[in-house]
Amino acid sequence: MKTKYLICEGNNPTSKYYPGAPCHNKLEVSDNTVRVVCWRCLARLVTPPEEKKTQSSVGFPRGWQFMNQFVHADGKVYHKGIEQTELFGTLSPTEIKEHEPKRKKKETLDDKIQKEFYQKLKSKKKWTF
Repeated sequence: MKTKYLICEGNNPTSKYYPGAPCHNKLEVSDNTVRVVCWRCLARLVTPPEEKKTQSSVGFPRGWQFMNQFVHADGKVYHKGIEQTELFGTLSPTEIKEHEPKRKKKETLDDKIQKEFYQKLKSKKKWTF
């Protein structure tokens, strides 16, 4: 199979692929190819993809659909994310606890010994001239 070089269709002003300015890209193609469009000309003609919309807040706390029972402030009752219409307004709203910050790790005996060792090591490294 032979290869040949063709100039991009974006170079021809009568072509539907003409981007507005001539394109002089030469592309290597197979022997039986009649026309070719380079990626630059094609990218100019194609509209950019739409941005995906981010999730918006629905007014529920994070992970509410995994709770065994969640009661919304308006009185709707959910059991593992599925609304229970027969229990509407019978229960008080679920209180949501704020996430607690991580607690500091208690200092163990090993940590104390290591801390003392490095303090003594620093004090011995004083240079005198």
